[in-house]
Amino acid sequence: MSYAIETDTPFKGIFDSQLSVDQVDSDVMQFGNEALFDTDNQYKITNKGPATFKLDKKAKTVTITVKKGVKWLLRNWNIHMK
Repeated sequence: MSYAIETDTPFKGIFDSQLSVDQVDSDVMQFGNEALFDTDNQYKITNKGPATFKLDKKAKTVTITVKKGVKWLLRNWNIHMK
């Protein structure tokens, strides 16, 4: 696949959504930034995305299950597990 953007500003190449403030970078990043959860037209989480979401209000827990075959890159994340 080839992709081109015409712009009159320099390409910064900051592909981290927390650091990027440039629309050009955001336009290029959109192809690799898939949401973990899919939502319907009322923005309610569905189980159609890469992960499923189960809320147990009584136990005050959320269970997130990543579907088989889903891959992602963990970079610059602080993960704390109990």
